[in-house]
Amino acid sequence: MIKVLEDRFAGAYAPSPGAIYPNLTLLEELGHVQARSAEGSRRQYEITPQGRAYLEENAHAVRGVLARLEIAAQAVGGVMPPREVQEAMHTLRRALMFHRGEWSAAEIERVRSLIEAAAADIVKAG
Repeated sequence: MIKVLEDRFAGAYAPSPGAIYPNLTLLEELGHVQARSAEGSRRQYEITPQGRAYLEENAHAVRGVLARLEIAAQAVGGVMPPREVQEAMHTLRRALMFHRGEWSAAEIERVRSLIEAAAADIVKAG
């Protein structure tokens, strides 16, 4: 996992074992992963059926985390958006904060879909 994240950040960031293993321990206590075997001091983990079901139930959150991870990886590489784009980001944030009307399930899905589609299109075009 450390190597995967280091690769994703093109070597600019690598989490320490102290950041990874406590989280794996928590996931194991929750029943989402289980230790499979040990090679020396390294333990291998695999997702459990309960963990897979949790991921499926929370797929929207997982997509969001992965999208933010990709954006963070690009930012670590020194790519910052131009001022005009930063202003547009602030406008979007305000629009969400001052949304009028009810946040029904349909409205949540509509807004989430719009934002995720825009993010995917921005990443794809870049």
